[in-house]
Amino acid sequence: MSSTAAAPAAPVAADAMLASIRAVIPPLQHTGDAGAPQVPTRKGLSGRVLVVGGSEEYSGAPFFAGMAALRTGADICHVVCDSISSPVIKGFSPDLIVHPYLRNISTYKDIAQSDSQAITVIVQKVAEILERVHVVVIGPGLSRDPLAQAVAERILERVGTLGLPVVIDAGIDAEMMTQGEAAAELSRRLGNVFIMQKGSEDVLTDGTTSIACSFPGSPRRCGGQGDILSGTLATFLAWTALAARQQKSGGAAASAVLPTRLAVLSATAAAATVVRRASLLAFAARGRSVVARDVLEQVGAAFGGLWDGGSEEEGGGAKLAAAAMAAAETGEASFRRNVAVL
Repeated sequence: MSSTAAAPAAPVAADAMLASIRAVIPPLQHTGDAGAPQVPTRKGLSGRVLVVGGSEEYSGAPFFAGMAALRTGADICHVVCDSISSPVIKGFSPDLIVHPYLRNISTYKDIAQSDSQAITVIVQKVAEILERVHVVVIGPGLSRDPLAQAVAERILERVGTLGLPVVIDAGIDAEMMTQGEAAAELSRRLGNVFIMQKGSEDVLTDGTTSIACSFPGSPRRCGGQGDILSGTLATFLAWTALAARQQKSGGAAASAVLPTRLAVLSATAAAATVVRRASLLAFAARGRSVVARDVLEQVGAAFGGLWDGGSEEEGGGAKLAAAAMAAAETGEASFRRNVAVL
């Protein structure tokens, strides 16, 4: 899984990452709060996300990525998928805006009579959505069909021209990573892109700085948790992009926004902590039977306990989770304990 950003700069520390995360999380405000600073509350200002993926075999992956983005706090999520998985994803949730634009070699003829024409038509449709979003996730459940892969490549090129942050579900085998090259070396070879390597601890790197996230998580490794991580990270990156945009336009919170490299590293660490905590809460409630939907349902509680200063009582498994976590601690203390610069 990777996300692109600026070239490396100075080293970072846990306190700087904490400050960066808190600087980009949109404030919550009830309409009509007397004396509260007025902040924009229009739909979409807390993040608009696009997920590109899905196939005949994998309709759940883009659903989990999209819903995780919403559960983390994004306002709107579009899913661009193929025509076969589209009705399935729509049936999973009415909260997602689903566009059945992708095609594979067996179904493209309803668009055009050649691969190049089909690709152009699909990318033009997706380009209209790209103009309205703050971050893009490419890859969850995406078909390995040559036409689908070619479309994804062209969409990625368009994302680059727009300067949008992008999360790529790369599908790289952990075994290949460990036997071949370390995540940091792979990042450098790819131009210092940000890479997250999942494992017993999540390693986050831009090829210069590497961070290990060892938050307690679920001992059950059910499928779909990587898709949830992609969506959660997308929302944090959307907030980072929005904060940077506000800084560029001289907004009131401009001085609180930290450098792009630090902001992206921080967003990646924040997403890892939320998903690992959500998976622990889900396991505490479900035990060995936990599945990805259980983890998804705990994302909001995990986020609230870590970053909104709230409790995880609504999480369903909070009492068991409290024992599993050994002691109650604030989100910041937990972050300092479990996130380390390598």
